Amino acid sequence: MSQPTPPDAAPAPPAVDHPAVAEALALVADLDAQPLELHHERLSRVHEVLHGVLHPAIPAR
Repeated sequence: MSQPTPPDAAPAPPAVDHPAVAEALALVADLDAQPLELHHERLSRVHEVLHGVLHPAIPAR
């Protein structure tokens, strides 16, 4: 049985096989330690990456 995570411990980021998603997750891994002014920029970038991965553009014919 797994042990509960102590309340002061940060959860480990999920492991992913997609390099772009892994890079995007790294942008927000330390978000709580970054100035608030950087949050929007980082979250927007992660949103762009995830949207691109989940909804790839249909190639032109």
